[in-house]
Amino acid sequence: MNSDINRSVKTYRKDQLSELKKKSKIKKYKNRLIAFLIVAAVLFFALSALYDKAFIIDKITVEGAEYTEKEAEDMAKIIGIEKGMHLYSFNASKAKEKAVYALSQFDSVQISRKMPDTVVLKVEKAFPEIYITAGGDSYTLSRKLRVIERISDASLAEALSLKYVKINNVEKCVTGKFLEVSDGTDKILKELLSVLDEEKIYSDVSMIDLENKFNISFLYKQRFTVKLGSAENITVKVRFMKSIAEKIRENDSGYIDVSDENLREGKFKPY
Repeated sequence: MNSDINRSVKTYRKDQLSELKKKSKIKKYKNRLIAFLIVAAVLFFALSALYDKAFIIDKITVEGAEYTEKEAEDMAKIIGIEKGMHLYSFNASKAKEKAVYALSQFDSVQISRKMPDTVVLKVEKAFPEIYITAGGDSYTLSRKLRVIERISDASLAEALSLKYVKINNVEKCVTGKFLEVSDGTDKILKELLSVLDEEKIYSDVSMIDLENKFNISFLYKQRFTVKLGSAENITVKVRFMKSIAEKIRENDSGYIDVSDENLREGKFKPY
């Protein structure tokens, strides 16, 4: 009987000791967790204070064109960015959207942050490269179709060797804004100009006819009228045209027809 009692006492003491150890571990875990949370909170507030004070805009620069520091600051201010602001306090996408309308001297404006205190405006200046007629007036436009100015005499544009573009259904042609056309030919024109540039024949094209978007044509090297048909596969068609033109005798001129949608046949017909 005594042995049973002794065994019971030992078992009780063992269970009690185990319980105490368990409670001790839990208490240590809680203390460590509390200490960790206190350190994390202090660190968070310290980093927040550092973040607020460290990344303050102190410099605004322009890439892609030459402007003074004051001019760069004035342009940034127009789109809601100023020195003294936090580097991450503005929405770059919204500032870019605002720049499309507010900074009409540019074809495009990209906005980036440069740690720790600089905002960079990467710009593409709008230069007159083409001209159109609309409503009895002539207008010079940039390659991205920013309207530069209205001119009274189209011969002025010709004197500057600007490309003449025939285009219909013009909805808006306002100085400082982008050209808007109701039938989508403005988008086709931008794509065609981009392809001509990529294929390194941009300067060889002097007139583009987009009056019918299913019968597009342009004048190439003052020798060939190139018929593209629709805007489908426009890059391939331009490359096809180049390969045909290279095989034509130097003194010949005429029509190069690459309008076949299946791209199986290109034709040359003398004027």
